Amino acid sequence: MKLRVGGGGIFLAKQLGAVPVAMPATKAHESLRRGITAGVFFPFEAVKGFRLEKLVRHHLLVPGGLYTVPFFLTMNKKKWDALSANGKAALNKAGGRAGAKLIGRHWDAADKVGMEIARKNGNTIEDITPAELKKWRARTDAIFTEYLGKMKKAGYDGAALLADLRATVKSIR
Repeated sequence: MKLRVGGGGIFLAKQLGAVPVAMPATKAHESLRRGITAGVFFPFEAVKGFRLEKLVRHHLLVPGGLYTVPFFLTMNKKKWDALSANGKAALNKAGGRAGAKLIGRHWDAADKVGMEIARKNGNTIEDITPAELKKWRARTDAIFTEYLGKMKKAGYDGAALLADLRATVKSIR
């Protein structure tokens, strides 16, 4: 099955037996409508944002999601230095853990809206079974092996970084 994925989802889709089709999210609607892809890796908010409720009729919920995509705000040093002290303080206050939690709450709310739109349009929404989730995790654990190898090659303790990431995620939930 051909699935629209973002760049980070290619490895995952392959491990799960799908044929990944990398394309921008903005092309997903047209790709589904024209039959280029049969499905998408998306959060539920995309049902509303990309008008998918009539194109994607079946949804599978995976606890914790399939993958994460980091978001960040960047600014070159010259622009940062040009900000007032109040401007810097405002950006620092809005960022970090507090900013991540705020954005996370908004994303969760948007996902609920997308899920409701899907339901109202007769879409089926199913939870992955524990047995199937176990199979998926076994097939996708190779991504961690690959990551640890890359980190070691770059001179980092990948196992420590991964453990820290998992502890941080656990503390936030």
